[in-house]
Amino acid sequence: MTDRKQKKLKKLVVCLSFILVTLVVIVVMRVNDPQNGQIVSLLTMDSNKNFSPVVPGYEIKFPKDYGVHPGFRHEWWYVTANVRDQEGNEYGIQWTVFRFATEPQQKSGWFSNQIFMAHTVVTTDSNTYAFERFGRGGIGQAGVSRSPYSVWLDNWQWQAESEEPFPAILSAEENQTGFELALRQTMEPVMQGKQGFSRKHPKENLASYYFSVPQISIEGKLKIDGVVRDVSGKGWLDREWGSSTLSAEQSGWDWFSVHLDDGSSLMVYQLRGEQSDFRFASLTDKLGVTTLIDNDAISIEPTEKFQVKNDKQLPLIWTINLKEQNQTYIVQPLNKNNWLDFALPYWEGPISVSGSQKGKGFMELTGY
Repeated sequence: MTDRKQKKLKKLVVCLSFILVTLVVIVVMRVNDPQNGQIVSLLTMDSNKNFSPVVPGYEIKFPKDYGVHPGFRHEWWYVTANVRDQEGNEYGIQWTVFRFATEPQQKSGWFSNQIFMAHTVVTTDSNTYAFERFGRGGIGQAGVSRSPYSVWLDNWQWQAESEEPFPAILSAEENQTGFELALRQTMEPVMQGKQGFSRKHPKENLASYYFSVPQISIEGKLKIDGVVRDVSGKGWLDREWGSSTLSAEQSGWDWFSVHLDDGSSLMVYQLRGEQSDFRFASLTDKLGVTTLIDNDAISIEPTEKFQVKNDKQLPLIWTINLKEQNQTYIVQPLNKNNWLDFALPYWEGPISVSGSQKGKGFMELTGY
């Protein structure tokens, strides 16, 4: 066999091996595990073998940390948006790219060990349009570039004008449904936890690096079933990376992001455990001053469950109480049927908030 044929065969073997690994990951995650849930098993401490650890004291820097962190096992770029059209109809938009490493050693080209997964979701009050794609790093199909800044999987893209992530165009389309949105940052990033060190368990050494951009101005085009309309509203970005985020005794999490009517931004996070739940939150006023709220100062209670796809009962109406701020919020979904039956299934969709004041945002429920 000639050297040229040997090189081609080697590339083919590597490509097939990557496909096999990806399929194995998907199949394993689809196994019915009612105790831990599919998405959770990717993020537990038992799976962090020799990846970079998350430790206190790391200084998150911009724009560098909008980029990729290949030494860590997983990370995501998570954009959600609440928008309206010119007739006042409400929509929710989700655009997410996940990166997972199959091993700590970094490899390039066809030998890359980076798996990318992307989700785009458009929600109306009566329908949910959800799409999923997989790709691999190293060959240009999916990745993150620094100058100009870009995050992409195929033609689902976050494309900035320079090495700064904003302003940018966020786009995706599939089956005559998609969007092209102009993103403009209107508030500085918020560190979720001290310097972005976000603890995920009250006792165990589990954490991620986590920051948000809670105020993003959005204008652009939204296409649904081939019909294009102009939309505008507000968006939220979450950037999070780590190597083990959850304990084996934690079953999943409940996450809320809210744009309140007074211009402030609220994030609430609850990790559900067998022995106890662990909560944290941040409340950022319209001037960008953030208050971090600890577990004991937050009450999160599900008040009503609903039947969703796959015969699941999920809590979709919640009451959130910020005790020290003397604020109470009632959370309700725009569309209850937002169970996203992806390879890693979860519920996520737009919400409205009432109580101490009104607001719009997003809710994510995993591990159910």
